[in-house]
Amino acid sequence: MNSHSKVESRSGGTLVEIALGVLILAILALGASMLYHQSWGQMSVQRNRRAALTAANSRLEALRASGFADIEPPNEDYLVYFVAANGAVWQHGMSDPGETVQVNRRQHGIATTIAYVDADPSDMDATFDYLRARVAVGYRSADPADRVVLETLISP
Repeated sequence: MNSHSKVESRSGGTLVEIALGVLILAILALGASMLYHQSWGQMSVQRNRRAALTAANSRLEALRASGFADIEPPNEDYLVYFVAANGAVWQHGMSDPGETVQVNRRQHGIATTIAYVDADPSDMDATFDYLRARVAVGYRSADPADRVVLETLISP
């Protein structure tokens, strides 16, 4: 065998092949990490949303448990009134009282509104038939899209 001849050996990988393999593995690891992070974030948002739904439902249950006379607005009109809980007493107002509720160890706004509803507006007696109660609770930010809203109708 000539000492100047080259021996072709394919028993190992070249540096380029190894670098390409490491690059592909790094991209896969980064993708898996990003997927895990995204899933964790969505799970956190859904946990907060469920807690906000629970808080809104609790407020609606408290309104339903109160007597109709305790929660009805001061004037029989089509205006929407904000309602704030002060112990067992419901206080009415024309502006949001700025109540907050704890949603997973963070304070978020809760707004409760009451409005009279006339089921048959063509009726000439002008009496209101029931109340529409609406509760909105934030769960992520101050953006209105990050609120849960529950409504119910309360009859006398």
